[in-house]
This record gives sequence, C-alpha cells and structure tokens, in this order.
Amino acid sequence: MLQMTIRNDEGAGRAPGRSTRLLVQSLTKRYGDLLALDDLSLTVEPGAFQALLGPSGSGKTSLLMSIAGFLRPDSGQILVNGADVVHLPPERRNFGMVFQGYALFPHLSVLDNVAFALRARGIGLQERRKRAGAAIDLVRLTGREDHYPRQLSGGQQQRVALARAIAFQPDLLLLDEPLSALDRALRSELQTELRSLQKTTGLTCVYVTHDQDEALSMADVVAVLTAGRIVQIGSPVDLYERPASRFVASFLGKSNFLELERAGRDGDVVVGRRGDTVVRHRGVSDGDTEGSLLLTLRPEKIALADAPEMPGHNVVRARVLDVSYLGSAIEMIADAGPLGRMIVRAPASDIARVDQGRDIGLAWREDATVAIKPDA
Repeated sequence: MLQMTIRNDEGAGRAPGRSTRLLVQSLTKRYGDLLALDDLSLTVEPGAFQALLGPSGSGKTSLLMSIAGFLRPDSGQILVNGADVVHLPPERRNFGMVFQGYALFPHLSVLDNVAFALRARGIGLQERRKRAGAAIDLVRLTGREDHYPRQLSGGQQQRVALARAIAFQPDLLLLDEPLSALDRALRSELQTELRSLQKTTGLTCVYVTHDQDEALSMADVVAVLTAGRIVQIGSPVDLYERPASRFVASFLGKSNFLELERAGRDGDVVVGRRGDTVVRHRGVSDGDTEGSLLLTLRPEKIALADAPEMPGHNVVRARVLDVSYLGSAIEMIADAGPLGRMIVRAPASDIARVDQGRDIGLAWREDATVAIKPDA
C-alpha cells in the first residue's frame, strides 16, 4: 500500500492523516437571527471517511468551513489531536480542501497547479516537483502534467484539484460537494476512485454532500444534519437499516411509514392496528401497549405474497396504482387500504404480476419494520 510521508523538518517519517483525530465541541454559529450551528459536537477518528449529509441549510457547509478556518464560530472548540485550532487562520491548519468548482488557476499547467500549495509552503523546486508528480500519479493523470485546465474534462479538473489538496500531505482532507457538478456516470467513477485514494493514503476525510447514495456508498461514518444539529450519526448500514426518526428515514432513501394504534403485545411482538388491518412488529421498541406506533418499512423489504398468510410475515391486500420499470427492478405504488399508499421495489421478473389496477398481496417480515420517532 502506498503511504505518503512528510520529508521536511516538520515531522520526518510521519504519515499525515493516519494519526489525525478531529474533535468538534459545542460549536455554535449565528448569521443574525439564523442559528446555523446549534451547539454541535462531532468526533472523527484517525483515518476515517466522515460524511456530513443534510438538506440545504442544514449546517453541513458551515461546519466544514468552520473546520477549514474560513468561518469563525461564535463559540466552541475544534481540536486536532487535542490542540484547539479554532483561532488559527486556514493556512496554518495544514488541511487540504477540495471545492465543487475546482478553483484551478487557468494560466498554470496541471503540474504547476498541483505544486502551488507546495511552493507557498517554501518547499524547493526539486522536492515540490517530486511531490506534485506523486500526487498526479495517485489521481491517474500521469502524462497530462503540461496540460492546462481548459484542455481537461470536468472529471480531470477535479482530479487535479484533489491532487493539489493531497500533494502537501495534509493532516485532514476536507471536501465540499466535490462531485456534484459532474454527470451521473462520471460521478460514480470518481466516487470509487476517491474512496480508493482515501484508503491508499489513509487520510482522515470530512466530506460534505446532499446526495444520500454518495454518502452511503463512500463513507465509514455518516452524520445527518438538520437545523444546525446532528440528528443521527453512525455507519451507513446503521442509518439506513435503523433510522432514529422520520426525518432520517425519509432523507436516506425512500421509505413507507405505517401509523398505527397499539393493540397489545404477543411475546416480543408489538401488535398495531389501523382500521381492520393488523401489523405485527418484531424489533426494538418501548414497552408501551397503548398509544400510537410509527413504523418505517423500506420498499425493497416488501415482496409479492403468494398466499393469504405466511408464518412470521405481515400480509396485506393492495391494488396496484402505478408501475415503473428500473431495469434490474420495478417500483410500484400500491393502495394498501387503511395503511395508505405503499412504495414497493421488486425484481424486474415480477413485472407481469403487477399490472396497473390489479389486486395483489404484499408481504414483509415482522422484523423488517423499525419503530421510529415521529419528528427529527
């Protein structure tokens, strides 16, 4: 595995990023009456790929800009390996930064763009060319050192920006929606390359995105933000499979929400009811046997039922309202009576069974639902 090391007097032999631990404590930032960051705390472990995910205005960019030093928080601390950097200017934080808009110098070649930050740090010509060349090789642009940004595609320009951010071997790599300007196919390709690069270098990364698929596929840990707060943080699997609230469940992909009244318990199963439809939920929930119960159910966890009853499953009747063909799968909207409209994702081979207007059975395991909070 390739490992970038610092060779100057600031720490020979140290692998930057691999030992960088970021701790954000009680960060608060206001823009007039708008509370952008609300007493927010976050820990990023060394070598982790941390995604900040949320809708516009959630505070994710304000958090990233505070970490980078471009925004001064009203209160709180930003600790890098235990040292508070909140009062340091950006150039003294040794962080690499990649923006959506590339921010390349149009009059400089690829090599000179990548070497710019090294030159600003006073690194000699021979050494900075060596480091810039190594970074260009890492992002697979060898042979284009003498090209100018106008001669490159959008994806290649973003690779140059990434090479420039890692060439001086930063302690932390910060990325602000770096792939959002690219088309879908190229974005998917660069997601894979960026993740591979992060694993190769071991850099600690903080990545801002509003794209749920991007966060789930790339990150080790995802923090979901809204209204300047982190409402849930965990691995992509944890957040998708076990959302804590309706907001998280709906923001991380499509989901069905079953609003029920509790009708008692059957061992470790909570029994809910809506109208004449009974739903059995086997999973983590409070011990109440009365009141409302809100469950979330992912569309891909619902199957077409071949029998009116299936052991360990809920089975309901529904009428197909709409069907979309997605290639490897189909997605349909079905009217499940008292449960309302449900989104179902099934194998494409089921398309002949789900004509619009047809009555079908829908089935899901009793442990496929998750009990959640109604509000974020």
